[in-house]
Amino acid sequence: MSGAQKKIKAAVMDNFDEINIVLSEPISLANGEDRKFKVIKKTGEPVALKEITAKESGNGKKFIIRLAEPVDVTGIYKVTHPDFQPKRVFFRKVLDDEQFIYRGDDLGPIYTPEMTRFRVWAPTARRVELIIYDHGDAKLGRSTDMKRDVKGTWVAEIREDLKGKFYTYRVHVHDQIWEAVDPYVKSVNVNGTKGAIIDLKETNPEGWGTVPRPPFKNFVDAIIYETHIRDISVAANSGITHKGKFLALTEENTQSPDGLATGLAHLKELGITHLHLLPIMESEFIIDDKDIYNWGYGTNFFFATEGQYVTDPADPVKRVKEFKEAVQVLHKNGIRVVLDVVYNHTGRKNPDLERIVPGYYLRRDEEGNLYCGSGVNNDFASERPMARKLMIDSVKYWVTEYQVDGFRFDLMGLHDRETMLKIAEELHRIDPTILIYGEAWLLRTGLPFSELMVKNSQQGTSIAIFNDNVRDAIVSGGIHPVTERGFASGKPEMEASIKKAVVGSIIDYDPENVYNREYQFKPEETIHTFNPHETINYVTCHDNYALRDRLERSNPQATEVEREKMAMLANGIVLTCQGIPFIAGGVEIHKTKFGDENSYQSPDYINEIDWSYKKTYYSMFKFYQGLIRLRKEHPAFRMTTAEEIKNHLVFHQSPPGTVVYSLNDHANGDPWKRIVVIYNQNRYKVNVTLPGEGWKVVVEGNKAGITPLRNVSGSFVDVPPISLMVLYQE
Repeated sequence: MSGAQKKIKAAVMDNFDEINIVLSEPISLANGEDRKFKVIKKTGEPVALKEITAKESGNGKKFIIRLAEPVDVTGIYKVTHPDFQPKRVFFRKVLDDEQFIYRGDDLGPIYTPEMTRFRVWAPTARRVELIIYDHGDAKLGRSTDMKRDVKGTWVAEIREDLKGKFYTYRVHVHDQIWEAVDPYVKSVNVNGTKGAIIDLKETNPEGWGTVPRPPFKNFVDAIIYETHIRDISVAANSGITHKGKFLALTEENTQSPDGLATGLAHLKELGITHLHLLPIMESEFIIDDKDIYNWGYGTNFFFATEGQYVTDPADPVKRVKEFKEAVQVLHKNGIRVVLDVVYNHTGRKNPDLERIVPGYYLRRDEEGNLYCGSGVNNDFASERPMARKLMIDSVKYWVTEYQVDGFRFDLMGLHDRETMLKIAEELHRIDPTILIYGEAWLLRTGLPFSELMVKNSQQGTSIAIFNDNVRDAIVSGGIHPVTERGFASGKPEMEASIKKAVVGSIIDYDPENVYNREYQFKPEETIHTFNPHETINYVTCHDNYALRDRLERSNPQATEVEREKMAMLANGIVLTCQGIPFIAGGVEIHKTKFGDENSYQSPDYINEIDWSYKKTYYSMFKFYQGLIRLRKEHPAFRMTTAEEIKNHLVFHQSPPGTVVYSLNDHANGDPWKRIVVIYNQNRYKVNVTLPGEGWKVVVEGNKAGITPLRNVSGSFVDVPPISLMVLYQE
């Protein structure tokens, strides 16, 4: 390389008196080479240096410059060398110092009719202006200089009634000036270019605070139903007035043209306990004032709702109030609310967070390059104190202000474990029944796996993870070829993997040594739990193929009726395993996405629940409804500890292609003395030996519930093809 091409690739400050540099070409510090490095202020004045040392593993490219005295983080500095292009100093972990960690609960706007106080964390800023706009689409606003305050924050107090106004911050940082929206804003204008100043008291619906959270005791009591605001409400045959809006979930008695319940009424009829909503926070990928579909996995503002889902996105009060109305009516109907939250990356490539504190909130390597474990090149640095605070403050706000009941963390494996445990601690201090779960996939993001919330890091915590071992054992899925099958879809020799699912994946229960001998997954990919509430058992979710579509591709030679049986067997296993069951919205009426494997921005006709299917597949709906009722009314399926499972769950010998187990001795206080569950993957009926005589059948074929369908007097029973059976003794 010529001198002009050589570069100082990175100059990163993690301590007040140290700069870590990375060169494009190696050099030796001998013969006075170290004296060629300079650290220069913006004024051109040099900074006094103490020493320069090479890093042991740097191969002549990585060095530490130690300064004679600390620098000011609001200043602009660059590292120079006559043979290398200079590099501006990038402030990184130095901002994690205690002097910059603000612990107050008043970031963002605090409104009263007499005064609104604004506080923003911007430790590297030289100046911050508060810009007040008269309306959401105003081009010009009035500026007020904010005052530097404690712990890197800036404060302004405007002594007038600002209700209905909008605002931004103009941040002078390093050698740039950015206009940014407050990351702690509670509502925004159309498409989130300005923050809104609102009186939160005016966002409370009539009767707010009088409807308690639906009763819920143990995490394993949850039965989770996942959907998107548009999916459940937008179909022409939904009978819903507020299609694609939060208010759709407030319409209590909607029907399809066939006279069957839809929307909220359908959920209540089905019997689920928790409604999991795909992201509802203001998203980069959803246009507020256009009727365009997107899942919304790109959050811009972690305290504000998405405008497309309200009746008037230009009204910042309605953005809050209409979602509160939805939560209130769901609670009234016995359904808790889980938010799908996306903190692992930001929506915008240059998010407002980065404009306010450049380089702080996104995870970077030692050369300053962004990590891309999320796939979008801007992983959120949850391990940093003020990034962690943002996440904690956000989830606490949704629980206290909106009364939501749980969170599903998108790509949770990108978050550090310490932050996730702190989130659980803070939320359960507010309400110990708040449900927390997420995706624990192993993704490369710059932190050691031992520090990330990945598979098995949930052990011994109150956090659950999506169990892809269970999914793949039952039907296969995820990134596996669509032709791959599981137990329910006909793959042989999967019995051991199903048994692992049945016991809630607990780590130390292996009565037949089948897991070590036959288990289908690599040790590093195997999920084990300490207790059953740590596993989310599922076969499909919004990602990848719908269950119906996957079965059509993995079993093209099967008949339509056989594939329907496979679908019912698959989620029948989910609903009878120990752990927390999760079903994808529409699976109970055999929803299709017409073969679309990744429908994140596909039109409504691909993603919506077509309510005519409820009539077509009504017996399937009743099957799901019956299994849900069975699970809710019989605690044997909801044991809370590994010890209970080991004491009360026993597997029995059975023919190939079947799994038989019993729940014994009034397990977990169940009114039934003994319950037997049988899974049969075979395309023919199988005769199974029962542990004793005198049984009543409550699940058989496409019928399920708690009312006996028939009696079995002896100790043998024929189990229909591709089905599950449940029997009990009183």
